Amino acid sequence: MGHKARPVPCEGTAGRLFMGGGGNVDEAVRKAIEDLLGILDKEGRMYASLLKASKKKAEVISKADVAELEKMTALERSFAERMAEADGLRGRTVRWIWGRLAREGEDASRDDVTVSELKGRVDDPTLKERLDAAHKGILDTILELRMMNELNERLLKNSLDYVDFSINVLTNAEEGGVGYDSKGKEISDGKKKPLMDVRL
Repeated sequence: MGHKARPVPCEGTAGRLFMGGGGNVDEAVRKAIEDLLGILDKEGRMYASLLKASKKKAEVISKADVAELEKMTALERSFAERMAEADGLRGRTVRWIWGRLAREGEDASRDDVTVSELKGRVDDPTLKERLDAAHKGILDTILELRMMNELNERLLKNSLDYVDFSINVLTNAEEGGVGYDSKGKEISDGKKKPLMDVRL
């Protein structure tokens, strides 16, 4: 009496898929790939929303709206948590599919398989094209997102530099008149000047 293979679960957006010893492997893999496409679509929409938020953040930084900037930071944190969950689900689904498509001599239990590698093993031209389009869409959005993040970092740094400059100017104004002697040494009259001296 032969030993019956134990079903292997694959978690995806459509629930659990099982591939037993006498199951239809091709159909199970096809369903898992459909699940993967659903996950990639969800990730793509999240990255697009994050990109939109990043563009708004640039405007907020330019306006020096601290309260709104705090809200944007909290929103980004929320996005990061949700994206981490989707990333974990994608990873598990990709590994399960790879385990079914790995060739003889390859490690079917690899935990570092990427969507790019997986695409090369999909024979169905329609599924392969859909995977390629979903994957490329996410990569393009991530590239634009990185550029926006770099811009926001520069804007934030410029903002902080301007604040430091303003503080220094105000501090010097508060310390009073400053001049230089014949040797170029700084001298002060020791009197403090008001920050605003408006005479009506």
